[in-house]
Amino acid sequence: MHLREMLKRVLRRRDRGVSALEFAIVMPLLMFIMVAIADYGNALQQLVRLETAARAGAQVAFTHPGDTQFNVNDPNATLVKNTVLASLQGWPAAPTCINGAGNGVCVTYAAWCQCPQSGNAAGTSFAYDCSANSPPCEDFERYASVTVTRNYTRLAVVPISTLRGNVEIRVR
Repeated sequence: MHLREMLKRVLRRRDRGVSALEFAIVMPLLMFIMVAIADYGNALQQLVRLETAARAGAQVAFTHPGDTQFNVNDPNATLVKNTVLASLQGWPAAPTCINGAGNGVCVTYAAWCQCPQSGNAAGTSFAYDCSANSPPCEDFERYASVTVTRNYTRLAVVPISTLRGNVEIRVR
């Protein structure tokens, strides 16, 4: 019996070593999965925040439609941009926007007019400058688009480098 007890003790010690080894193998994998989940959650939270800000800008664009997508000095574009940045408190505006995103938040506002398919002789719709003296169709529709972008610094595995919130609305 003495030999049996010794054998049980040795086997118990070996079991404890196996548990420590399993923990050492599994723990880095679990940590990686937890960091990846946190990274995706952070990216999703920032994306939702950008989309909400774009919606706020689109509401202003709806109530104050701009004249044209080509007029950079449109005061409504400034109003939309200020509204978007106000809803993103704590996130600075990018001094320059390179490829849609810079070192901060980039806001792009565009307004255009479009003839419906039924109003176009060729059967296709097309966009044109709303401030044109003679619109190409009688019953044109006015649209606005607000795009908000921001660079994303990932923690681990998120394959996204730029987050973008975009809203397009028909104003009239």
